[in-house]
Amino acid sequence: MAGGLAYSNIELSIRRVIFKEIEKRNYREKEPFEILISTYNKLFDAVSELRHEILLLTIQNEKLRQENLQNGQGTLEGKVTEKSSVLEQKIYSLQEELTNLHRRKGEHAQQIVDLTSKLQETEKNLNLKETLLSEAETKIIALKDEKKQLEISLSETEGGNQVLRDEHQALQIAYASIEEKLKILHYENIALVERLMAYKAHDAEILNKENEHFVKIKQAQMQKELEEAASEVKVVTADRLLFETPLLSSSIPTKVHSKFDAHEGEVNALQFNAAGRMLASGGGDRKIKLWDIGQNTCSLRGSLTGSNAGITSVEFDANGSLILAASNDFATRVWTVEDQRLRVV
Repeated sequence: MAGGLAYSNIELSIRRVIFKEIEKRNYREKEPFEILISTYNKLFDAVSELRHEILLLTIQNEKLRQENLQNGQGTLEGKVTEKSSVLEQKIYSLQEELTNLHRRKGEHAQQIVDLTSKLQETEKNLNLKETLLSEAETKIIALKDEKKQLEISLSETEGGNQVLRDEHQALQIAYASIEEKLKILHYENIALVERLMAYKAHDAEILNKENEHFVKIKQAQMQKELEEAASEVKVVTADRLLFETPLLSSSIPTKVHSKFDAHEGEVNALQFNAAGRMLASGGGDRKIKLWDIGQNTCSLRGSLTGSNAGITSVEFDANGSLILAASNDFATRVWTVEDQRLRVV
């Protein structure tokens, strides 16, 4: 609203300035023409009066001549002649004055022609300026419309920005709340892990005590059996010793079956399936990779993903259809070998 009023005031001020300039131009262009026209009219009236006087004097001179011829008197002839010469001189001066007036009339007519051409040129310039002014007004109207459209677009953009700001603020509040909950859950997780570790340590201590007790009993039993065996005397022949002694054999690998880069980092766990045809490897890159083991080859069958930390242990089930893995994020996960999808977290 304020912008429209400002533009209307500017337009009114521009029109007033243009109207004042046109009035000044009309005054400047009109004044010399008025002087010339009035001077021309005065000269025309003076010429008409002089022609009338010359005509009257000529008629009077003819009358005097005729009277002189009729009367025939010498004295009157001299007077008439003298009067006629005076009238002739007056007529001559009037003719000279008439000539000057005609010359001035021509000069004034030339000035009028020059001023008329100048007026036409000025009118052309004025028409050009009026055309430019109309074009400028049309451009101003177009700019006003464009300004209105831009103001509408700006208001819509500001509304959208305000909505985005509100949503951003709401998301920040929600994020802060979720982050606070995450911290609480993290602390609770740490506490639970500490409790779990304490329970595991306690169970390990109990198991160790039971194992020590079992070992002590076993050692005592073995000691007793050894003492009883030592007290008994048995005769063993060479043939019986030869056939009853168990034969044991052992072998040490002498060459590498295959060598390959399994993971992007260290390899933490390896496990064959029950058939011995498939090898599962777990590494620090948070992946479990399945390898098909051939007679002289080892090819990648697939990668199991979904762990959030490095794999520490892998194990197949009895059927070889599932694989269990533990990782450094205190979690265990189960995948199916057939479709290589994560099933249990």
